[in-house]
Amino acid sequence: MSKMTHIAIKLTTNTLFFFQLISANAANWAQLAGERAQNTATPYIPDKWHRNQKTSVRPMWSARWGHALVVLNQAVARSYLTEEENSARAKNDRPVLVLLGGDDGLFGDSNNNTQDMGIGSGKLRNDVWIGELAHGSQTSWRVDDKYFNGGNNTFNPGLIRSEMRWFLSNPGRIAPQSWPSESGRTTPLYYDEWIACQDSMKDDLIDPTICDDPPTYCFRDILLPGCQPQAIWKEDNMWSPRRGHGAVVANNKIFLIGGRAREQNRIDETRLVGGIDGHKRFETMKDHSTIREDLVLKNDIWISEDGSGSSWTLVNPGCRDPQEEVLMQSEVWSRDLSEPSLPKIVGTLGSKCYRTSDCYGISECRGLGNTHEKVCVCPMFSPREHHSVAVQHRFKINDDSSVFAEDVIYVVGGFINVKHAFCSNRSCGPSDGYRLAIDDAWMSSDGRNWFQFKPAFSLLFVGRGGHTSLIVRPSYQLGNVSKIDGSDRLLILGGEALNPYELNTTYLNDVWEVALPTEPCCVPSDGCTDESRIHNESCL
Repeated sequence: MSKMTHIAIKLTTNTLFFFQLISANAANWAQLAGERAQNTATPYIPDKWHRNQKTSVRPMWSARWGHALVVLNQAVARSYLTEEENSARAKNDRPVLVLLGGDDGLFGDSNNNTQDMGIGSGKLRNDVWIGELAHGSQTSWRVDDKYFNGGNNTFNPGLIRSEMRWFLSNPGRIAPQSWPSESGRTTPLYYDEWIACQDSMKDDLIDPTICDDPPTYCFRDILLPGCQPQAIWKEDNMWSPRRGHGAVVANNKIFLIGGRAREQNRIDETRLVGGIDGHKRFETMKDHSTIREDLVLKNDIWISEDGSGSSWTLVNPGCRDPQEEVLMQSEVWSRDLSEPSLPKIVGTLGSKCYRTSDCYGISECRGLGNTHEKVCVCPMFSPREHHSVAVQHRFKINDDSSVFAEDVIYVVGGFINVKHAFCSNRSCGPSDGYRLAIDDAWMSSDGRNWFQFKPAFSLLFVGRGGHTSLIVRPSYQLGNVSKIDGSDRLLILGGEALNPYELNTTYLNDVWEVALPTEPCCVPSDGCTDESRIHNESCL
């Protein structure tokens, strides 16, 4: 395991002086977009914060929180490239901002001020917006020849204008509320049925052939004979509306990870009336649906490779069940009397299984401790929100001077749900559990296979959500070539700490670091053929 170092932060008079410096140099701050809040320049001002670019001359995303943001097409100098190669990459550098989803469902005030900003009747979103920045010596600004007013040399702020532009790349797509009338199905459609033909899910279908490529005419009329709705919906599938998710650009793809989502879901049988401690549950009437819109935590992983976030592919459906140490920490309802360290009953009724195929997504059916019943266990991080994500670029120069390079994604902490209340020897309490800030850390090079390099509840540092993580590469510049000097570091800063046993929330201002190697974990030229790439502790 890697070592995590705590960097202490002490507030002194120097810190106060630092804030004074920021205040003195506030002129370096310039507003590129939004409702005008300064007089030094004219930002990109949206038309009444319209969400639909077809009805707006200057479209922009609605005021929101909990969204994710990445930068695409940004050429970073590589130490293994020549000065000429780095220069060529820089010439084609056209970075754009990509904003993904979020929550604009703020309550309107008595004066309807929020309604004017386009947030009075909002909700969770899965739209994608592209922000374009200008290029050249003026960067993000256009300066008019008439910089001064008349002959009196007075400053005219209206003549310095932001060159930022926003456009809607993907308005967001959600599952239909019902099956097509000709399908013969009368029940409402839920989200997992809509995405069932994604390659990472279709093998769990009773008949995967329904996902075979449909005839072209089916895309014109889904009701024609022989057209399978789920195969046709596949190209429209994308992540559900959400907030508190993570997003990174790795290996030239946008990865969207987890978060709290709004979905049409089937209500688990254990959440219906009855069903406690093995008692017979009361069935709902046959003409009543057990499907409803719900807010759920996710750990699914979607990628977009088109450079705009228009199309998406599910590479990992994730789990509904917790990871093993969360189960062992929070869902042990009975222990073996002869060996108290061994659990006897673990998990909820809904997590009971006989084989892995009984579990959702990539969960595995396991026996834990001395249990006589197996439960579904997530082999990656539990569903969560407000976790931090970061990307590290690793490479190795082979003996023949060729270079093998890959990006590694890191996920640290976040808020999960745990079961702490129980009735008899089964969990009860709130259906979605209690909120807990967790302290684990995971890594992956493809989003499918994950390696845990810091276990949860290890008391190494406080569990947290809403924090920040970033990769720092110690390097120096020699012309257009970046030279590496030392190991990379993963930095983790601040956040919010809470658990179900405490009545207060703690806000953190600590900083931690993890030293990381700069070479990939699995290099084909070294004889490694492990497709998962991230496979053991040699990664750290």
